[in-house]
Amino acid sequence: MVTTTSAPCRQLSLRERARIQTFTDNYHVTGPGFRAQIGEAVPPLMAKAIAEMAITSLSRRA
Repeated sequence: MVTTTSAPCRQLSLRERARIQTFTDNYHVTGPGFRAQIGEAVPPLMAKAIAEMAITSLSRRA
């Protein structure tokens, strides 16, 4: 929920929710369940950080 001066309270739009999850504005979700797809997704920047850590860890073992 967001509080603004023009409206006492409103829900975040689906695009705002996607932005919070670090999806870019040009990222398009197709099919039904857009809200669930965004809400249950691993944020892209978090996935990138995990992948970089895994690559670093695995390269040290080689």
